[in-house]
Amino acid sequence: MSELLKINKKNNDLDRRLSEENTPIIMDMVAYLRMAPLSDMQVEEIRQDLLDMALSAQEREEPLSNVFGADGKAFCDEIISSVKHRKPGNLFLQWLLAACAVISIMGVIDLVFSGYLIGVVRAIRSHAQISLSYPITLGFLLNGVIIAAASFGIVYLIGRHSFETKKFAEKFDSLPKPRKFLIGGVFGAALFGYLFGIVKLGEIVLVSVNVIAYCAFLLIFFVIYKIGSGAIG
Repeated sequence: MSELLKINKKNNDLDRRLSEENTPIIMDMVAYLRMAPLSDMQVEEIRQDLLDMALSAQEREEPLSNVFGADGKAFCDEIISSVKHRKPGNLFLQWLLAACAVISIMGVIDLVFSGYLIGVVRAIRSHAQISLSYPITLGFLLNGVIIAAASFGIVYLIGRHSFETKKFAEKFDSLPKPRKFLIGGVFGAALFGYLFGIVKLGEIVLVSVNVIAYCAFLLIFFVIYKIGSGAIG
């Protein structure tokens, strides 16, 4: 087990000892730190220090505001400014590895839901020849790009604005019901339009590839992600 996994496991054990009141405070601070130009190991080491401080305060029945101050974001900014930042090249490599993970996962999902596997089962049952040709559609590529961009964007926004999430939820709850229904309706219509468009674009085949080579390609990307993540952790 790598050092990163060891300290992560230890931190998860410490995390379970936090009270219901203190858990969201530490979660917000760690989420904010993960979006800083720090390595995963640096974040876990800082997280360990935060947990030790929080648990010590918890044993003294002291509020965390006495330890971290009233502004948790400012406390985190001080930590970030005092730590040696990750090199831009390492940051780019991390995003590249994340892209490899997304490609491999999206590829497997497309393989499962495209109907190709069902066709293979039917061919086996009817003793017909199994087609090794796998279609790469415009819908699959566009869906992958949109989901990847949305995932990275959501994670970044949640991390950078982790301390304002509660305020946003409170503001949304305070809205009148008609406005809530309007927001929900717009979101639902946008989601329906997106799904409808992806289905239609899924009928446009850009190229057909050998399914064995396609699966090997996805496996290679996933292996690159796993090895690379351990190396730069």
